[in-house]
Amino acid sequence: MSGDIPVGGHAYRVEPLDIFDQFDIARRLAPIVTLLTMQKDREKLQKGFARAFVSMASGLSREDGQAVLVTCLSRVHRSQSGAYSPACMNGTMMFSDIGLQDSIDLLWHVLVASKIIDFFDVPPSVSKGKGAGAKA
Repeated sequence: MSGDIPVGGHAYRVEPLDIFDQFDIARRLAPIVTLLTMQKDREKLQKGFARAFVSMASGLSREDGQAVLVTCLSRVHRSQSGAYSPACMNGTMMFSDIGLQDSIDLLWHVLVASKIIDFFDVPPSVSKGKGAGAKA
């Protein structure tokens, strides 16, 4: 897990998604994250992410939206008396004080930790080496 992240007056830690969840989340969020990463100032992107994300997510089905939130929030742990407890287990939020703003802020941190934001922010690379079909 990464270091503590302050959100909503609590300390959290996030774990990156495994490769299968990264792919699932990336494909569900591709149109949204692609548009959001047009904002090149990462600090502005993070500050405006919650409102922009929720506005753009209107195109997601209920199932896709919940799958994104549950998958990402299941990788979040809250500090309590020196120990870390899961914020979301089996699709249920474990803390009733985590509202929409905090949950989307935590979603952002999971996307960053999983390098999904970076994936959409970097243009596809063009191979400069001699690959299959390249002429010598």
